[in-house]
Amino acid sequence: MSPTLPNKPEYLQAIGLMCLGDNILLLLWLMMSGFTSLIPLGGLYMLAICILNIRYARRLLNKPIKATEPNKLLAWIQIFSLFTGDVISPIVGVLSLVLYKNSDVQHYFFAVQALQARETQKV
Repeated sequence: MSPTLPNKPEYLQAIGLMCLGDNILLLLWLMMSGFTSLIPLGGLYMLAICILNIRYARRLLNKPIKATEPNKLLAWIQIFSLFTGDVISPIVGVLSLVLYKNSDVQHYFFAVQALQARETQKV
């Protein structure tokens, strides 16, 4: 009998969609501002956030999920983007951190890690 994952919590879907939505808004803002922001190299910082958002959102939205743990670093990077003049990314970062604390989300990531550990032991 092969172990299966519990149903993916809706909060993970929400985090993935928020990352994609944030990414779209960041790209639009970067195009309109010409890669300028309140701090030097802020445009490059925001471009890096876009790349991280896309990579993590793809991992969360895949079936089966490819992310094995919450990406709290990305959430903190999004919060720090407040210093570049961005107000949407910090909101997404805070909401992501709050949703990662949900017991269903924590249980799901624990199950993903346990399944991955079993698969590596088989090999």
